[in-house]
Amino acid sequence: SGSRRGGGGQQYQQQRGAHTQQRRHTPGGGAHWTLRPGFRFNPAAGAWTEVANGSSRDAAGVRSSLSVISFNVLFDTYDADKISTPLRTPALLRLLALHSADIVCLQEVKPAFLSEILADPFIRQEYFVSDIPSGPESSVSGSVCPYGQLVLSRIPFESLWLFKFSAKKCVIIAEVRVNGRRIAVPVVHLPSSHHMHAME
Repeated sequence: SGSRRGGGGQQYQQQRGAHTQQRRHTPGGGAHWTLRPGFRFNPAAGAWTEVANGSSRDAAGVRSSLSVISFNVLFDTYDADKISTPLRTPALLRLLALHSADIVCLQEVKPAFLSEILADPFIRQEYFVSDIPSGPESSVSGSVCPYGQLVLSRIPFESLWLFKFSAKKCVIIAEVRVNGRRIAVPVVHLPSSHHMHAME
């Protein structure tokens, strides 16, 4: 993991003006959908940079199939001594490279794990991502603080929507265009009974 953290591993860049935050209000209260940008690693800048939604909608070309992986990475907030995060993280990165799915949906992502993902050379070369760990449009008010969901996609995002159920619970819907059709991929982490405040 040391090599992934080196160099530009902790560098992130925002291109202001490329994205304007929009909110779609739902009837009956303060709950809302927030339109968010995607990010792509820019080798010239040595940083993950914001990409306007729908800016490369024809880049995917014609596809005969679409592969999607969903994986709960199992954060170590509870039972840290049994989870072995330092061993699980590189193992998961190897699995992602092995399966090389078009879209990857991850749950229970924490900021430290997000940094590891974004520093991985394979992820940098192959994927757009739904969040980065710094800046006003990132995990500070986004989808992985203190933990949450992350979407990786080989196909440029047509749009990315975030819905906050509570301070810790949210759903992301990533929309991509495949063979001229818009496909929505929701990523959600449902409450469990592990903790008395799980619904929060």
